Amino acid sequence: MHDFDPELLRKYLTGQPSEAESNHVIQWLEENNLSQEDIQYVLDHPEAIWVFNEVDTPHNWSMVKKKMAAPSRVFPLRTFLRVAASILIIIAVSGIVMKVNQHIN
Repeated sequence: MHDFDPELLRKYLTGQPSEAESNHVIQWLEENNLSQEDIQYVLDHPEAIWVFNEVDTPHNWSMVKKKMAAPSRVFPLRTFLRVAASILIIIAVSGIVMKVNQHIN
């Protein structure tokens, strides 16, 4: 098995690959014994190629799918941090406005 460039898959899907690129995509799919379901997953989630290249057991697509799902758990943390930062900015601006008001009065 060799690493696969996701850009090749995009070119393949848009119908713009060279014959060599097209053969490379087909060879990669065949080399990795992908089932029809796995091929459809790759076509639906081109970013899975990057994960596939990093997984120690590449034929284990459930591992790829788990790794693909993992980033979704990060988004709530990002959202929380954005909300917390917004609240801190509001508090800081409110404090500055109160100080200016006190100084004026």
